[in-house]
Amino acid sequence: DLTSGDPIYKTREYGDLTRDQMFHLKAPNTNGLWGESPISLCKTSLQLLAAQEDMALKAYSNAGNPKIALVHPGPLSLEARQRIMSDYEQKHAGTANTGKPLVLAEGMRIERISSTLDDAGLQAARQYSVGDVSRIYGVPSSYLSENVGPSYGTLEWLSRMYVDACLMPWLQTWSAEILSKLATPFDTVDFDVDELVRPGMAETMASLRTAVEAGFLTRNEARDELDMEPLPGLDAPIVALNMGTGGGTTNAGNDTSQTAGAVNDFTA
Repeated sequence: DLTSGDPIYKTREYGDLTRDQMFHLKAPNTNGLWGESPISLCKTSLQLLAAQEDMALKAYSNAGNPKIALVHPGPLSLEARQRIMSDYEQKHAGTANTGKPLVLAEGMRIERISSTLDDAGLQAARQYSVGDVSRIYGVPSSYLSENVGPSYGTLEWLSRMYVDACLMPWLQTWSAEILSKLATPFDTVDFDVDELVRPGMAETMASLRTAVEAGFLTRNEARDELDMEPLPGLDAPIVALNMGTGGGTTNAGNDTSQTAGAVNDFTA
């Protein structure tokens, strides 16, 4: 109810509730009150895609036959035209009549009626509509089974684009609602999208090795990133030889030979 100036939610069980009492998990929006459906905002594009699907269904249900005109050299009565059309539809329309020969008499001929959407045009229009759906939701076209010729590198980039352009607006909206309605001032909200943007094994191992050798991560922390159990003696950070404090020892109390051996252990 918006008549009071501040939205009031009317419920049967709890009575009238103010905005701060209602947990409203909504879609991203511009009005601040309720979510805006991408389907409603972009319904024209989706209706066009539905019409293309319907047109393709009808075309292939007719065995893919193009529009044709049966031209008679002389004048025909309305009854004769209807009889010829009915005879043609009965014998040549539909997939069950595919490949049947067409026999013409009395000097009749066939002329194909050109269409603005031939096979190639229909395919291009359908691809454009798939791109429209991709743009509406921010989902990469390859996620919609559209062949865009991606390589391994572009697939990783597309996964990050999917998180940034598609999921993040929804997650930010939900995070704000959770923090506003359910959380204390010391709470944080985090959505785990690591599985969607996790790089390949080679890139993961290279980045973890760099972090371990630079002392940013311990070897057990690196093992945890790989979902592996910790091992005894791998909780101290490694300090590179050229970053030591002098005297051949490291911050962790290991001598230089132990530090070098620790690096080799991680590498092995």
